[in-house]
Amino acid sequence: MVNIIIKPTDWLQIRLAGTKTLARPDYLRYAPISYISADGNQIDAANYSLKPSQSANYDIGVSVFNNEIGLLSVNAFHKNIKDLIFYSAFRVGPG
Repeated sequence: MVNIIIKPTDWLQIRLAGTKTLARPDYLRYAPISYISADGNQIDAANYSLKPSQSANYDIGVSVFNNEIGLLSVNAFHKNIKDLIFYSAFRVGPG
């Protein structure tokens, strides 16, 4: 994580931030079969080849402040996620 604050004047402030994060899947997402319902109509099978999700976040904020206008701030961000992990379920058999 990197955070930078730039103050070119006493009434202007620019904030920059960059963050890289990692989210690992739950253990049950790796197990070959993690659940079978009592009637056998539902089976949860995981994916042994899951990779951790990686994200890169970039933020920029500009603040202008003085006695005449008060505080005015504008912020923006961009996020890029690679190998997003999400859960899905479906029924097998009559239903």
